[in-house]
Amino acid sequence: MLFPDFDPESPKLGVSNDSRAEMRKLQMLNLHLHSGFPTEGKDGMPLLSPYNDKLPDTLIPFSDRKKGLWHCGIHCYLYDYKFEILWNRPSIIIPCLQQYSCVIGPDFSVFVDQPKIINKWNIYRNRWVTSYMQSQSVHTVPSASWGNVDSFEYSFDGLPENSIIAIGHTIIGKDNSYKKLYRMGVEALIERKHPTKLLVYGTPLDFVPDVEVVYYEGNIQKLRKL
Repeated sequence: MLFPDFDPESPKLGVSNDSRAEMRKLQMLNLHLHSGFPTEGKDGMPLLSPYNDKLPDTLIPFSDRKKGLWHCGIHCYLYDYKFEILWNRPSIIIPCLQQYSCVIGPDFSVFVDQPKIINKWNIYRNRWVTSYMQSQSVHTVPSASWGNVDSFEYSFDGLPENSIIAIGHTIIGKDNSYKKLYRMGVEALIERKHPTKLLVYGTPLDFVPDVEVVYYEGNIQKLRKL
């Protein structure tokens, strides 16, 4: 760990202003916790390790992690604020996550109409957190998301080849342009990364991709059965 427990505002003797600024930068990007990882793509996305272990029968939301259902997996297909702690204070969550069957990499929001720089930032955060969890012996399934067609250029950087990869399919709509874009994203993911399986959280796909698919019901589907 680089500069553990360093407080950039503490007036310690022997620490220059330049060193203090560098340490503050590392903390802002969480690089004091995890750095030196391999990268992929021109934006330097952290390159993840493949995951091909057994998948659990059930996924629970990150917000239910304190229930101690260790045989389950954890997903982050929620509003971002509910799992933002994975970026803001990741080290305090690790001991809990290490006990679960698996954890899906956090799905920081990527949107079609969102500025590219924000989409790239959220994809970077997904890769960094996933890489960090993998380095801390958390059984972590890489996850993919994308925006418009232009985002395919960077949206899959850092994902491993020949791995189970998770995707969320939680938005239900009749917009054919959205459905077409989603299918194009899945096909681009398969072409570039050759996943061994797709873990799909949410509604079933309305097409058959050229890879084995494992489905997990989303909350909307569960509520409709009540």
